[in-house]
Amino acid sequence: QRYDGSLVDIFALQDQVSGAVVNAMALRLTAGERSALARHETASLEAYDAFLRAWGHYKRATPGEMLKALPLFEQAIELDPAYARAHAALAMIYFQAYDQGWTGNLDMSADDAYRRARNHLKIAKEHPTSTSHQVAGNMSRALGWYGDAQNEFRAAVALDPSDSWSYVYAAHALLAAGDPVKAEEQMRIAMRLDPHPPPVFLFHQGLVAYAQGRLPEAAAKFEKATELDPQDPWPWLHLVATYGYSGKSKEARTALSAFNLLRVQHGGIPLTLDCYYLRGSAFYLASTGDGLREGLQRAGVPRWFDVREFDRQRLNPHEVDMLFFGHRIHGRSLESGEEHGASVAADGTAMLFGDWGYGNGQARLVGDGLCFEWVSGHTNCGTVYRNPGGTRSKENEFIWFSHAAGGFAFSAVD
Repeated sequence: QRYDGSLVDIFALQDQVSGAVVNAMALRLTAGERSALARHETASLEAYDAFLRAWGHYKRATPGEMLKALPLFEQAIELDPAYARAHAALAMIYFQAYDQGWTGNLDMSADDAYRRARNHLKIAKEHPTSTSHQVAGNMSRALGWYGDAQNEFRAAVALDPSDSWSYVYAAHALLAAGDPVKAEEQMRIAMRLDPHPPPVFLFHQGLVAYAQGRLPEAAAKFEKATELDPQDPWPWLHLVATYGYSGKSKEARTALSAFNLLRVQHGGIPLTLDCYYLRGSAFYLASTGDGLREGLQRAGVPRWFDVREFDRQRLNPHEVDMLFFGHRIHGRSLESGEEHGASVAADGTAMLFGDWGYGNGQARLVGDGLCFEWVSGHTNCGTVYRNPGGTRSKENEFIWFSHAAGGFAFSAVD
């Protein structure tokens, strides 16, 4: 049929079309579905337009796409401060950055990102949507409150049974709780509801297969996800582990190179087994064998940087001297979002800040490494490496690594 109306009356026109579709299909709607159809989440056409432009990026659920969605959702709530679903979407973006370890891309710490997620969710809960319940469920899952998480996802389904993301997030929580069979049931529902799912759905199907030891199926799902969205790092990471378990060392090295390239492009450093995000990541699942870490280890991922494959990237003493002494350096950890840096005078007098520690001290060369000694007497020594692909704008051209503190990306800023 044809429906005529002005752009000013677009929401009333939507109601008219929705009602006609329901009647034409003789649908029997649940109370939640009727409520969803009747509810207008904003009266601002401009806010709705900004939201829709953001939503296309948001649904792809990768760090890069969520970063594109962020300013558009911010614009939506500037136009309508009470726009609940826009607040819920912002809460999800900040929480995902915290949960998946890419708060450095937001130029804030993980704690700050979590606080922003919590604050936006508080506003979103005033007018609950499936999205707000999804955020609350993911927060509960991250805390290990799996029962609470499933309650939130069930509430999301009650409000909008056709929102496939509720089932995907429920599957994720079930995997974290160690129940891949029920997780697979949730993924079947999600795939049935969304015949053209985003690549991240295939990634979760791969996680389900991986958790049950069906490695060829897991590899196929992860491979397809990387084909559809090569910029999402997580399928590449799990391909490394899957190939490692399968004894496919060549394929594992290729996948590892792709994952490391994405990490460096985002401002990070290459993968090592004892890195921050593998200790705390939501994707560290106790599944096949000893989980993700065991697969990565079998694939040949090094524990730290002091191995032969990084030898060519290590700076010699003269290069370390020229880089640090008489200069100011700065960086930010991609995963934690914490800043770090130092100002080092020509005589080695140093002032450090951030997650390198705060205070005055002395920098000195020891062998081919660099040591910082604080006035308190504490000393931390490490080696310096080039970070191939790192850039000055991302402040990750170099890596300072010590066993005591870990690996940190940085660049000289003057």
